[in-house]
Amino acid sequence: MIRYDYFFRKQLPIQSAWSEEWDILLSSWDNSARVRKCYELATARRKLWLVHPEYQIAAERLPSEECFTIAGDEAEGIQALILGLEQTGLDFKTARIAVDITGMLRPHIALLTRFLQTKGCRRFDAIYAEPTSYNDRENTKFTSGDVIEVREVIGFEGHNRVSQDREVLIVAPGFDDVLLREIVSHKERAERVQIFGLPSLQPDMYQHNVLKALGVDTPLPEETRGVRHFASAFDPFAMATELSSIVSGYRMRSAATRFYLAPLATKTQMLGAALFYLTECQHGMLSILYPISSSHVPGPSVGISRAWLFKIDFDLCDSLERRSKALHA
Repeated sequence: MIRYDYFFRKQLPIQSAWSEEWDILLSSWDNSARVRKCYELATARRKLWLVHPEYQIAAERLPSEECFTIAGDEAEGIQALILGLEQTGLDFKTARIAVDITGMLRPHIALLTRFLQTKGCRRFDAIYAEPTSYNDRENTKFTSGDVIEVREVIGFEGHNRVSQDREVLIVAPGFDDVLLREIVSHKERAERVQIFGLPSLQPDMYQHNVLKALGVDTPLPEETRGVRHFASAFDPFAMATELSSIVSGYRMRSAATRFYLAPLATKTQMLGAALFYLTECQHGMLSILYPISSSHVPGPSVGISRAWLFKIDFDLCDSLERRSKALHA
């Protein structure tokens, strides 16, 4: 396994401007206090709001600053964004890039990370702001429309083969039990492993998370040994480390295992899953799954409690991968 503890992270102040400076800040507009605050505190030569049509925000409620609409699926939207940035002269190899993932849709977080790596970006800063609470606590819904399909996130499909491989579904359940039910139904024959966010964003959120997950055909508490794991809800590197540990443990017992990851909880856990995939699984039998919904609830959170900066370093990813392969050679 690979430990991602080497990556740098730090807490950012929420009462004063940040000392970091970037060439560009990309932030998704969801009309929440969290994303507005981060936009105000960040210092960047250019700031660009990303507008997701899935939020169905009326034109008069969109920000007055520069915006870019992420239309289509994650591939169409992110490809258009990358092309548009290139046309304005942005050099991904040298630019200081910050991405606030707080309001971004989860599949887009994963694919943007992959595109930045593909375009030669060696490092970028990811920002995430924690909420004080959610509007309806454990009953908060993050999607408002029907689930159109459950599919692999584009760019994170992994490899398949015709065999009787063991299937393992690794799911990080969030508050939205509708999404969890869709994932479980889609892979009902797979062995299921759960990763809960602990420490959670707020003290009561772990309990709410477990209670919601237990309502969706999950193992009873006395049956959870070996299938319930924990990773910090706000740290993508903790999520990547836990995934690496789980997957490597299964592979040591049997190489013939097909994995499916479903990060349904925090945005940082999706970022961690993407980082894990890009470092260890690009040519393996592992996919990231997500239930694609027709619409999402904009800004279901209340307030901002903390803000974090995570330095995504692809050179470090490469070094850790080489070191892991050398140790197991």
